[in-house]
Amino acid sequence: MTGIKILATGAKTPSKVVSNDDLAKIVETSDEWISQRTGMSERHYVSGDENHTELAEMAARQAIERANIPKEK
Repeated sequence: MTGIKILATGAKTPSKVVSNDDLAKIVETSDEWISQRTGMSERHYVSGDENHTELAEMAARQAIERANIPKEK
């Protein structure tokens, strides 16, 4: 494809944060074990009033704003 370019990107993460210590309370593991194997210390989960569609919409709006695309288009 020619003539196509990315003007901007957007992102939105869910507000619920679950740490390795939180996971260690649920399953038999530890922060150290998870960190050594995954490099992760926390992750974000959709819950409550949030849903994937709303997060995608917020990310798209952010990308449109960053690209300076007029809202009426």
